[in-house]
Amino acid sequence: MAILVLFFTSCDKTYNNFYVPPDQFPAAAETKSPFNNTTFGVYKGVIIGSSGTIVIRINNGDDVVKGYLRVDNAFDTLSASQAVQLSQPISNLKFTGKFSSITLSTDADGSNAILSNISINGHEKVAGIVVHENSNLQVQCFEGSFSGGLTGIMNLIKIGATDKSAPLYLLEKFDSDTVFYRGTGVLDTDSLATTHYFYDNGNPYRTFSGKGIFVNDIFSGNWSSWSPAGASNGSFTCKRTW
Repeated sequence: MAILVLFFTSCDKTYNNFYVPPDQFPAAAETKSPFNNTTFGVYKGVIIGSSGTIVIRINNGDDVVKGYLRVDNAFDTLSASQAVQLSQPISNLKFTGKFSSITLSTDADGSNAILSNISINGHEKVAGIVVHENSNLQVQCFEGSFSGGLTGIMNLIKIGATDKSAPLYLLEKFDSDTVFYRGTGVLDTDSLATTHYFYDNGNPYRTFSGKGIFVNDIFSGNWSSWSPAGASNGSFTCKRTW
């Protein structure tokens, strides 16, 4: 019995090393330098439907090709059987876990990574965004929400480890509709350069834009939106979760 308890405790600790508390997040990029601008290395992203993160590791100095999903405090490890070739485009690489599956496609240098066919048991409509990390430019993931005239989920990816890092890639969803809004954030060019502006990448129904500041793994500020139904605004707060 003691041996079994030790075994399962060890397995649980290893599994949860991918989802450590905020004060133990990776201090630097996890992709190894030989895999910069290749299809190998680490991809990091955020999920909405409800909310979570996805970390995909592809031959990052080992033979591991797996995805690690956290959504609503549930965790899943996803495996892929298809081989991946260094510096060759990834086309519809399917990862499958116990309660989720996801497909990844990228260019030969790891850019333009796209998540598709996302399926998570108990979640009818899901979207996600992901980027390839280079060893000299850490990728960090944030989750949060916005409130005010309207409410919803706002998750983002930050490229770089400092509060002035840019760009940002955002994914939002209003509680009042089923549309996912994708956006981009840029750093202000004023003398302090501490404010990030973000804007949606184009949507036929509603706009979503705003500005915020990073302080101690928190991104907060104000947002505004316009649609034929009228204008809305409010505040948001997002916290680093990877």
